[in-house]
Amino acid sequence: MRSLLLVGVLASALAQDEAVPPAEETPEEDILLESVTGQPPRVALDAVEESDPWEEERSDPAVVVQASVALDMDIAVVRRLYEGIDRLYLRDYTGARDVWAALERDDPRTPIFDIGQVLIYQSLMMENFDFRFSAQYAHHARQAEEKLRAALEVPGHDAFETFLLAGILGIEGIHVMRQGEFVAAFGKGIDAMRVAHHCQELAPDFVDPILADGIYNYWRTAVAQTTRLIPSFGDHRELGISQMQAAARGALWVGPAANLAIAYAYLEERQYDEALVYLERNRTLYPHNLINLLLMTRTQLFAQDYAGAQVNLDTVARIDPENHRQHYYQSTLHLRLRRLEEAMTSIDVFLAKPLEDDIRAIGLSRKADIYVRLREYDDAEAFYEAAIELNGLKTARQKLKQLKKRRKAGEPP
Repeated sequence: MRSLLLVGVLASALAQDEAVPPAEETPEEDILLESVTGQPPRVALDAVEESDPWEEERSDPAVVVQASVALDMDIAVVRRLYEGIDRLYLRDYTGARDVWAALERDDPRTPIFDIGQVLIYQSLMMENFDFRFSAQYAHHARQAEEKLRAALEVPGHDAFETFLLAGILGIEGIHVMRQGEFVAAFGKGIDAMRVAHHCQELAPDFVDPILADGIYNYWRTAVAQTTRLIPSFGDHRELGISQMQAAARGALWVGPAANLAIAYAYLEERQYDEALVYLERNRTLYPHNLINLLLMTRTQLFAQDYAGAQVNLDTVARIDPENHRQHYYQSTLHLRLRRLEEAMTSIDVFLAKPLEDDIRAIGLSRKADIYVRLREYDDAEAFYEAAIELNGLKTARQKLKQLKKRRKAGEPP
């Protein structure tokens, strides 16, 4: 149950991208997925900051020193592992790939290249919540798991290799959960949690695995409070957040991811200002990270910081003009500001993209919302019905029912 809940929560937070909206409005679920094939766009791979911080002289961050001791690994190896993940968060995907490729060439005991490719392709897909690079991801995920299991047969780097294996299994669990393969996700979740606990046994002072404990403790409580399917085990939300905060402060690889996890928790609590604190920390360090920018945009919409949301959307458009999610958020922003023509233009751009049915349904329902504001109720009903017909979107069904009820009663929707 623990592993299934963890995988399910991560899939819900990352794939469904839902949060509690302001009381006066209940927007659709945010855009989730699209399906496009092909190689990574060059704009995504080459969007690097003007100056490369890794070309400057710098002392080892404290997390590198601490992890080197905790993992009993050469600090030079740990430094390069850290540089690779730092470049990933910087959205320097080419630089991250090259660092990890060189590290594996120099030290074949560290099978890091395929793991890095898994992280790069998953990052590209998470920027849009799509499956464009599923084939590339699946190839490298298989290679990574095989190499890690082989590496674990040879003494050396055992704790870190165990941590990486837990990560690969957890990522795969989230990936298949997003595709609706719940049984497979459950199996991967069991394996991931078992391997993560073994990592903690091997290196109890290695901070990164505590993020999984924090996510579990927070979301187990939050989910148990809303369903009888999961028995209550007390309120562990504060413990969970404190564990995520510990990972944000001291983790070698998952610190920025921990900031995102904390932000999701505070979104669940409707503490938008607190969520923005952690998203701003990420933005300061990694200003080109689209995953962080888009979550920050969404949080600002809920907090009604529309100027801040527009700044982030402009940044996303500059970094990756092909990003789809920005158009959904832009339409939502225009709608909140009652710029209805602009809202319609943005949602039409979004709907013109190659989208999966469930995502197209969300866009159709948003277009219906705009028609409601335009008082074109027949068109609004038609688009809610189209969203329902496409995949039975629950929120569209609820809004259509409310719209028909008010029209029948002669009340303004």
